[in-house]
Amino acid sequence: AMAILMTCFWGPNIILGPFMGVLADRISRKWIITVSNFIRATIYIIFSIYLIHHFSINVVYFMMFCLGITFQHQIGRF
Repeated sequence: AMAILMTCFWGPNIILGPFMGVLADRISRKWIITVSNFIRATIYIIFSIYLIHHFSINVVYFMMFCLGITFQHQIGRF
């Protein structure tokens, strides 16, 4: 289960890395960090409310996939 979780989190980094690196060079660092942190906070809020009533491991995997996508924006720049 932990391997699947890590794959869901780091998979977008491997797939989107080349594309997001180019995009990150064109956008200001402050804007990227602000937007990605806002999206990540929104994901945590939405999924925490949803998981209270409908807990499923597949939902947790999808949440980690979404967080991996938002984490990609910060990795691509630094």
